[in-house]
Amino acid sequence: MARVAVFDSGLGSLSILGPLRRAAPGHDLAYLADSASFPYGDKPLPALRRAVLGAARALRERFGPDLTVVGSNTPSLLLPDVVRGPGMMGVLPPLERAAAASPSGAVAVLASSSVARGPELRRLAAGLPLRPGTRIVPVDASPLIGAVESGAFLDDQAGCARLIRRVLEGPLRRSGAGAAALSSTHLPLLAGQIARQFPALRLVDPGEDVARAAAARLGPAPPGARARLSVYTTGDPGALAARLRRLGISSPAERLR
Repeated sequence: MARVAVFDSGLGSLSILGPLRRAAPGHDLAYLADSASFPYGDKPLPALRRAVLGAARALRERFGPDLTVVGSNTPSLLLPDVVRGPGMMGVLPPLERAAAASPSGAVAVLASSSVARGPELRRLAAGLPLRPGTRIVPVDASPLIGAVESGAFLDDQAGCARLIRRVLEGPLRRSGAGAAALSSTHLPLLAGQIARQFPALRLVDPGEDVARAAAARLGPAPPGARARLSVYTTGDPGALAARLRRLGISSPAERLR
């Protein structure tokens, strides 16, 4: 039985837990909500590096993972030396699957502000065998990431629907995007609400890709192994546990660091 940990700032990377459980059954999992460092998406590179390395170190000391998944596109794109280190892997936007799914060839990449503004996304796209005619359209989805982190996606769905339309309607209309890559791992928690606002838009989640890659590195668990989930946070354990219960996760949360 192996141990795999996944973390992001705040609730991000929670969307990876389900795919990991399905792809790598029997392995122990740890989920860290690095709430004290939210958001990763607007940090200067030195601060982002410190936050990611600090979270990974704290998980090693408390949980001892065989594999740590940095469940955020921001450090995965901006700090490749960190996320490709020994025993680590990152999460990249699912551009190939989104390009294949887009009838128009235009792909909206819903990302943090630093990813949407920077050159790394286009560099990644340039190195992939994307369908001819694919157009990558970065969209700063930071307000939507904030709506997940604040809990508004649970507590104020009408307001969240208005926010989704305000943030996405213009970029989607101007670009004619037929598919959207949910680049931030916060955003799959909004997938149902985005789909209701834009039913023709095909949404592509990176969770399954990450889970398959992690399972391939871990190998199968011993027959009959029973996986455990450990939940940690750098914020308020009680507040995180209460929110997770609303999402169907009953594990208690412990403070880390």
